[in-house]
Amino acid sequence: MSTFSTGVGLVSGLPTRAIIDQLMAIEARPRTLLSARISSIQAERTALLDVAARLLAIKNAIAALKSTAVLRAASAASSNPNVLTATAGEAAAVGSFTFRVRSLVSNHQLVSRGFADATQTAVGAGTLTVELGNGRLNRDTPLDFLNGQQGVRRGTIRVTDRSGAFADIDLTTAQTVADVLEAINSATGVSASASVESDHLVLTDQSGGAGNLTVSDLGGGYAAADLGIQAGAAGDRIVGGQINYLIEDTLLRLLNDGNGVRRRNEGALPDFSISLRDASLGPIEVNLGDDLQDSTPLALLNHGRGVNPGTIRITDRSGASAQIDLAGATTVGEVVQRINDANVGASAVISRSRITVTDTTNQTAGNLIVEDVSGTAAADLRIAASVSASSIQGGIIYQVSTIGDVIRAINLAPGNNGYVVASLDRASNSLVLTDTTTGTGNTTVTASGAGLHAADDLGLLATSSTGAIQGRRLLAGLNSTLLRSLNGGRGVQLGTLSVVNRQGVQTQIDLTGAQTVQEVIDRLNQSSPASGISAALNAPGSGILLSDTTSGTGNLEVLDSPTAQDLHLVGSYASGRADSGNLQLRYVSEATRLADLNYGRGVARGAFRITTGAGSSAVIDLRTGTKETVADLLREINGHPNLTGIVAQINERGDGIIIRDTAGGAGRLTISEEGSTTARDLNLLGQAAAGGDFIDGSYEIRIDVGASDTLTDLQTKINAATTAVRAAVINDGSASNPYRLSIASLIGGRRGEIVLDTGGIDLSPATLSRARDAVVQLGGGMGETPIVVVSPSNTITGVVPGLTLNLLSSSVDSVTVTVTQDLDGVVSAVQSLVTAYNDAIERMAELTAFDQETQTRGVLLGDATVSRVRARLSGAVLRSVPGVDPGLSRLSSLGIRLSGGGKLNLDEQKLRDLLASDPQAVEAFFAGGQDAFATHLDRVLDELTNSSGGLIARQSDVLQNRVDLLNDRVEALNKLLEKRRQRLTQEFQSLETALSQLQAQQQALLGLTLLLPGGGGGLPVF
Repeated sequence: MSTFSTGVGLVSGLPTRAIIDQLMAIEARPRTLLSARISSIQAERTALLDVAARLLAIKNAIAALKSTAVLRAASAASSNPNVLTATAGEAAAVGSFTFRVRSLVSNHQLVSRGFADATQTAVGAGTLTVELGNGRLNRDTPLDFLNGQQGVRRGTIRVTDRSGAFADIDLTTAQTVADVLEAINSATGVSASASVESDHLVLTDQSGGAGNLTVSDLGGGYAAADLGIQAGAAGDRIVGGQINYLIEDTLLRLLNDGNGVRRRNEGALPDFSISLRDASLGPIEVNLGDDLQDSTPLALLNHGRGVNPGTIRITDRSGASAQIDLAGATTVGEVVQRINDANVGASAVISRSRITVTDTTNQTAGNLIVEDVSGTAAADLRIAASVSASSIQGGIIYQVSTIGDVIRAINLAPGNNGYVVASLDRASNSLVLTDTTTGTGNTTVTASGAGLHAADDLGLLATSSTGAIQGRRLLAGLNSTLLRSLNGGRGVQLGTLSVVNRQGVQTQIDLTGAQTVQEVIDRLNQSSPASGISAALNAPGSGILLSDTTSGTGNLEVLDSPTAQDLHLVGSYASGRADSGNLQLRYVSEATRLADLNYGRGVARGAFRITTGAGSSAVIDLRTGTKETVADLLREINGHPNLTGIVAQINERGDGIIIRDTAGGAGRLTISEEGSTTARDLNLLGQAAAGGDFIDGSYEIRIDVGASDTLTDLQTKINAATTAVRAAVINDGSASNPYRLSIASLIGGRRGEIVLDTGGIDLSPATLSRARDAVVQLGGGMGETPIVVVSPSNTITGVVPGLTLNLLSSSVDSVTVTVTQDLDGVVSAVQSLVTAYNDAIERMAELTAFDQETQTRGVLLGDATVSRVRARLSGAVLRSVPGVDPGLSRLSSLGIRLSGGGKLNLDEQKLRDLLASDPQAVEAFFAGGQDAFATHLDRVLDELTNSSGGLIARQSDVLQNRVDLLNDRVEALNKLLEKRRQRLTQEFQSLETALSQLQAQQQALLGLTLLLPGGGGGLPVF
């Protein structure tokens, strides 16, 4: 046997394995040294990564101080959290604020007359329609809309009738003109009534006394004055001053019953033209778009405030700068050209409603800076900034969004050198164009193309031979609507309405020139003595009701005419009552903001897919671009290359968008969501009906009621048709007819008010709960006039900057909300920074320490990387922040000082004192720009810890490379040692084999000696 599996030679008896192991241990000494070196390097690398982790902890701590969220944080405390709670956000105004919650949001709820049962008795056939917040022709005028949208200061008024009796009437919670009328008309102790006439209030004495009828303010308030009725009259009536009027700051979107002005808004293309009496001087093209042109006068910018000319300085990113004199420039194009002609590495271009300045140097070291040297041109052009990016996108400086913007756009239109002057006629709530030329022709306003509506919406689409165009009314009277808004916006063709009463007497009522629904009703009622007809709004308020007041027995007849047709009154009525039904008030137009759709809740900024009957499809995405209005959305749909044959427009009723598929196809038009609720919010989600080619996004809910439908059936149909209201059958417990249908709005406040047209079904709905907005007063202590805030939600923001109010209950008592700066949050953030910094410094000290007693050295003793990290950190915390108050430019000035061992020490009280006295200085120090402390330290930490190119990452890579090289050497040694072991093993095996052979030879020789005569001798034994 020649092996030694037991570690001992079978022949030699030697401890072969032990001998080989000892020999290999001697051979492996170089490998052992290499392994020790690898362990040492890995320990260094691990230690560096430990340092990096602690530096990242500093970075995490500095993040809180790098933004303003913590530095501006505040806390709010309510003196009565059962009535009102408050949450303070970033930059909330610090102080104490007094609120009084006068009312919470309430949802509108209607209840029908009683029925004997809910499942057996039919309610009657017809079409029931529901609209929310819109559709009424006597929409309540908000008090905030009055006096040129400046509103009415609330308070208490005293009304004294002619008998001397008086009543003090509290108007502090009034939200609308209707609330004011109700408060006065329901007052006890005084005989006077209030009503509206056109744009003013009227008070009428009913006492029969001989004194004066007077209205006065109490307690230093202004309610009567702001309502235009603070007066005394010797007669029976006080006719108030005009309180419903336009001013130049009135927003265009408020005109035409909230349908706004449909502007073209397509670059340089005009909306309408004005031909002058002197034909040689015109026409004048007027562009109401929001896009700047080279020719746009500077005087048009900033809603007519223009630009204060002066000198600006532009510094490019290479550090070169130039001063640019803008004095004398009159147009946007001149400003852009002067910037582009300057000897500096920057250029300017017009970007829609802005100016963009771009660095052209390709340098990245410095900031691009635009600043004023004299004047405020850079600020007025909204390009004053200092950025580390390559361009400055200026703010919006041009928008045609107000009446004043329209007037200026006309008066400063190219070529209009005072030839036509636009002005505002407050008395008639209209625009006036005055032609100052002396020709013999007509002054004419025409649209600049088919489908353009701006001139018409501004009431200026007309011809005049007198040199003046008196525009039509742009605001309806108080609590009324414009006739042009009826029939989905098609209006009413006015002329003579012929009515035959039940006695057979025919009366012709001239409605020519009427502009509002109330004017029509007033003219009809003024004819009453002769016609025997009274007029009013119908029960739901969506149409006109004519009632015969005579004792005749015939039919009330409204004879056919264009006017009667447009008012939906043509017919013969045996009941003596002619109800127009829903006159379809338009409340969605191309100018409607998407944010105002969906019952005032807006449209989600998402996407939806339109699939045609032919199978082609496209995604309409509201997340991209600047789609703000319905017109923007319609353009997107109608212009999409994949939607050939799709036509999107306002529907005929003027209450939504309709999308038609005119290309045909075997399938059905389908609109589906793309991960949002956009299509649902537009009321377009779904599929065209079988055999149909359209989807109508009407916000009017229509329910067809069959002849056999019961209350329960009606409840089911309503709930299936909409999620905006909820129908329920209730039992009031009465002995007869206990079952009623409740219809409750699920949208709070006045925007959720239900307009229910029963379509002839005898439901006789009554109001169970009125739709009201929340009302809260700010201030209003002794001798103070409170600010009244009205909200459709019980959660209110924006009353006090940064403060959110949560209204929980109404109360006659005031609630004080105290907003304080969250000093604890800032101190905690600073302490976290100090702790993280000190932890890193302490750990680096441990890793680089040397213990003299034990002669133990730290893993990173003498490491250059740690030394550089320490130096960079020390430099960052000792650095003086530029651009701030020199006395508050270092950490030490905030109470943070270096102590022994290079660690930081926080004087908390000093920091708190500074935060209390000058929080802006603390914010400027930590987060005041690119050079602020937190931003700079964050950059330093990035340079140290960045996994791609950071200092520690680079050194870690170097160490890892060393480890890899040493591991390669170890692997090579392992192979050599393995070969050496194999050779030694083979040598010892050969030894055992040789010994075994010798032993065998010896045995053989011994056997031979036994065969010899006289044997017994033998060979020597080995």
